Amino acid sequence: PGNYASICVADDGMGMAPEVLATSRGLGLSSIRERVRAVDGHLVIESAVAAGTELTARIPLGAPPREP
Repeated sequence: PGNYASICVADDGMGMAPEVLATSRGLGLSSIRERVRAVDGHLVIESAVAAGTELTARIPLGAPPREP
């Protein structure tokens, strides 16, 4: 519930296998996930090998930042 801003980035590149996506190592996704969670937001990452990746961050409007 509430008002959110959504930021979506997508590509039609190589995509990621589920095991790569699950670990997020070396991709910078863990940093993004931490920052989005710090403002009580949600991050959705969808990817399929040979079909690309889509990352959507939903950030609540007007929410003050929390200390990590």
